Amino acid sequence: APAPAGAYMAQNRQYVMPQQAGATPAQLGLAASMAAAPALQQWLAANSQPNNAQPHSHDLDNVNAQINMLKEQITQSENNLNAQHTVLIQQQQVKVNELVSKAQVETIHAMAENNNISLTELDAILQPIIDSCTKDSISSGKGWILQHATSHDAGKVISQHLLRKVTQSGAAFTQKLHIIYLVNDVLHHCARKNAEDLKKNLENVVVPMFCNASIAVTEEQEAKLNKLLRLWESKSNYFETAVIEKMKSPTSSYQEYQNNLIAQHSNAIAHLAQQTKTTFEKYVSMFS
Repeated sequence: APAPAGAYMAQNRQYVMPQQAGATPAQLGLAASMAAAPALQQWLAANSQPNNAQPHSHDLDNVNAQINMLKEQITQSENNLNAQHTVLIQQQQVKVNELVSKAQVETIHAMAENNNISLTELDAILQPIIDSCTKDSISSGKGWILQHATSHDAGKVISQHLLRKVTQSGAAFTQKLHIIYLVNDVLHHCARKNAEDLKKNLENVVVPMFCNASIAVTEEQEAKLNKLLRLWESKSNYFETAVIEKMKSPTSSYQEYQNNLIAQHSNAIAHLAQQTKTTFEKYVSMFS
């Protein structure tokens, strides 16, 4: 039999609306209420969550976003500090080099004055060697050195000045090589004449000379230096084995030489280091 108007169909879990033509107002009202029930239940289900559920999720997203932003800011600050520290160290190194170079020049000039060595005259003798390195210019240079290196201190002044000509900033490879050729010629004389005092002074400068000239060279330039090194190695009366070995490791040997220079001027350099430290601490406080 057909279901009565407005009957609840249990098997379908839904309410069947009665035919409006034959339904009473009460039936229509009940039917409307029952028809609205599922929609009401859906609305209640959607809005029955705690009031703070959705805002809580939103707040959590905001917190995470702020944390990530702070992490990025911290990383950026650390990068900025590292960059500033690198720049400060580079600036400090430039100042250290300038300080050491200035101290070297002052020491050489003072020693030259005390030993009656004219560095201006020596430079005039060296210039033709630097320019063209002819046999005559080398011979003149050797003669001048032998004539004026009459004592240990005089020989030391001359040797140190020759070293400065090689290691000074901006010196071309040809200048370095030609000065080393001059030193080789003087060494040859010292070996023949047993001039041990002058030979010892030259031995003290030949390692930093050779190593400085060997850094950042072309294959052709390296070949010229290696030819000279092989000559020295074959002459047992030129240098001790330890000296030859140092010249075979130019980078580390020259670094050792520079470290010794820095140690000699440690007090002045310590002042520069303190200035760098103070400046960096100011940067740290700015980024804190």
